[in-house]
Amino acid sequence: MTVRRAIAVLVFLLSLVAVGHASAAEQAAPTAFDDRSAFEALKSLAGTWEGTAGGEKGQPVTTTYRVTSHGSAVVEDLFPGTPHEMLTVYYMDGEHLVLTHYCALGNQPRMRFEKSGRPGEIRFVFDGGTNVRPGRDEHMHEATIRLVGQGRIESDWVSWKGGARNESERFSLTRKG
Repeated sequence: MTVRRAIAVLVFLLSLVAVGHASAAEQAAPTAFDDRSAFEALKSLAGTWEGTAGGEKGQPVTTTYRVTSHGSAVVEDLFPGTPHEMLTVYYMDGEHLVLTHYCALGNQPRMRFEKSGRPGEIRFVFDGGTNVRPGRDEHMHEATIRLVGQGRIESDWVSWKGGARNESERFSLTRKG
């Protein structure tokens, strides 16, 4: 075998190995969530999380996630034990992931999962509620939770008022312990 032919064979074999690694890496890459896998990801958040609301230098915040009702619901407790405490309950309604947010504003918006196409992102959009007239009242209208790394999440909550986007709040959290 000539040196030129040996180099050609080596290049060919290395290219096959590279293609094999690319395929394995693509298969291992996280995919966008569907309703069921997003719910399972929410269950994995069980525990206590600490961080800030309003960016890196914002207000300190504690949030807990708890799986309840024989695994059929996840309860998020934001600002536990404070006057501004709020609960959000995530659950499957048939094949659809939904949430009900028990807000400090005194209303209970419901939201449904909306596939975002972004790996690690769980997005919800307004789908009715109680004690809220969406065209007039201030209410939470969108929520997005991003799994940004081992033991780290971010969530964005967007409120609407008078039928239009009002303001948003970002929570940056790290798993405690």
